Amino acid sequence: MKVVLLKDVKDIGNKGDVINAKEGYARNYLLPKGYAAEATSGKLKEVEERNRGKVIRAEEILEEARKVKEAIENEKIVIKSKSGSGSKLFGSITIKEIAQVLTSKGYEIDRKKMKLKGGKINMLGRFPVEIKLHPKVKAEITIEVVDQD
Repeated sequence: MKVVLLKDVKDIGNKGDVINAKEGYARNYLLPKGYAAEATSGKLKEVEERNRGKVIRAEEILEEARKVKEAIENEKIVIKSKSGSGSKLFGSITIKEIAQVLTSKGYEIDRKKMKLKGGKINMLGRFPVEIKLHPKVKAEITIEVVDQD
């Protein structure tokens, strides 16, 4: 029996999936509990429309991530910090500080999606930072740490 899942069902499928279930399982469990609905032509069209909408939305999100990548990679990020002898900083620059600088420039990026490529930033200089904007889109920016006069 063909049914459309209305909720995620463990080991069966996810919401919106059209599956072939045994008739007894469908009639005695899935349908009465509200986990599925019988796959009528109207229900199948509804699922198809919903899936088409999801695909279009996913493409829009991916395109937006690509635009942000292009913009952020062209941005010059400079962080001022106090330093001592030998270009060594008093303390270090953290991902949180980098996220704050990006936020001040108009980019809302979760700091958990940023990764310092060279480890800690505890000296003056340029350092690469990788930002995961989307599962398919990663941006790489360079942070320049300069001495605060």
